[in-house]
Amino acid sequence: MIIDGHAHSSGDFHDVERVIERLDALGVDKVVMCPGAVNDDKNVNFPPVARYVTGADVMLGVNRVIRTVKRFKPPVESLAERNELVHRFHERYPERIVHFYWADPAADDFLEDLAEKHEAWGFSGIKLHQCFESFRGDAPGLHEMAAFAADRDLPVFIHPYSGDEVSRLMGLMASNVRTTFIIAHLIGMERVAASPRFLNNVYFEISPWQLVSERRVLRAIELFGADSVLLGSDTPHGKKSLERNLERVKGLDIPAGKRDLILGKNMERVLGYS
Repeated sequence: MIIDGHAHSSGDFHDVERVIERLDALGVDKVVMCPGAVNDDKNVNFPPVARYVTGADVMLGVNRVIRTVKRFKPPVESLAERNELVHRFHERYPERIVHFYWADPAADDFLEDLAEKHEAWGFSGIKLHQCFESFRGDAPGLHEMAAFAADRDLPVFIHPYSGDEVSRLMGLMASNVRTTFIIAHLIGMERVAASPRFLNNVYFEISPWQLVSERRVLRAIELFGADSVLLGSDTPHGKKSLERNLERVKGLDIPAGKRDLILGKNMERVLGYS
């Protein structure tokens, strides 16, 4: 099974029928989808920085850009509207589209909203993004969220903002070993690897291909093992994001069994399919 472990409902994936067409054309079985802009068919194209900056954690600089853009050009739709769209996508194709609910730990009703929406929708994971919502990795409520997720077998997918935040989030992960966490874009993987608190409940997602180099992907495999690394496209961020990330993983100089883990078997395990 091949699973795109990270995408958004915009750009190439703004229309649910186009999502399925793309998955079918590429032989991809499922996509883990988080909210994006509503009815926005435009992709966000980045220059191929990873071709030239192969070792550094480029995403730490990109995060500052994301936060600045968000400040001056906030999303048109509310987070509730964007989550609603992904829920509709999932309802249309429940076997192909896996809904991860984007939550805001800075909101006063964070935990209540999470419980209410999971009761109503039964989503399969929780998405947190520190560039869009201003919360610390040791913020009140995160431990309760992690316990909520563990009780319902929901992975928590986190896009950290900085190296310091990765360190704070590691405290959360170490204190909640029943909860599965996914770190987006290999952000801060060197800090995770250097910490004695690293645990087996943490996975690493490898998109987007323009900003996360093949060298860093191989380094993640070396540091954490292929059984901790997940394919993702981060659609709509980058032209042909899913195609390029599939090509990259299939072309890695690693045993076929390890490629299969990254392409989908690891995410099957995270989602409780195996």
